[in-house]
Amino acid sequence: IVDAKGEVKGAVAIFQDITDQKMAEQNLRDTQERFAVALKNSPIMVYQADQELRYTWVYNPHYGSSEMLIGLRDDEIDGAQDVEQLMSFKRSVLVQGKGERQEIALVLHGSRLIYDMTAEPLVDERGKITGLTVAAVDITDLKRVKDEMAKNLARIEVQRHLIRQRE
Repeated sequence: IVDAKGEVKGAVAIFQDITDQKMAEQNLRDTQERFAVALKNSPIMVYQADQELRYTWVYNPHYGSSEMLIGLRDDEIDGAQDVEQLMSFKRSVLVQGKGERQEIALVLHGSRLIYDMTAEPLVDERGKITGLTVAAVDITDLKRVKDEMAKNLARIEVQRHLIRQRE
């Protein structure tokens, strides 16, 4: 505090306890680290998209890099084909305002991929839907193995039937 002559007569200090803020920030960092460890090297991709279905955040992308996908829609990704089922699924979640789960098949860079996808709407503090969060698990190999098993079981059944007829 300075008087009329410009001489310092005192001081005022304001202190603010930011302990809770620092603890919240540390908890967020810990949560992010646990999330990253849990999904590292997994077939799970998690991302968020806005109302126009443009990627806004991507973790563990199955194609390209996170930075490469930000701002794009699935139909704008280089090499992506047959994405209408995926985009329709996402639009449905935005319109209905409730989460959904569905198997989605698409072609990416010439490979047919199958995903088990779960999507949940993102809602702001006023209750307005602002986008969605999606978890996508690549089940392509699992579906291929199941299909092969079904074919093998069908062959075995045909062989059993033929053996019974011969007997």
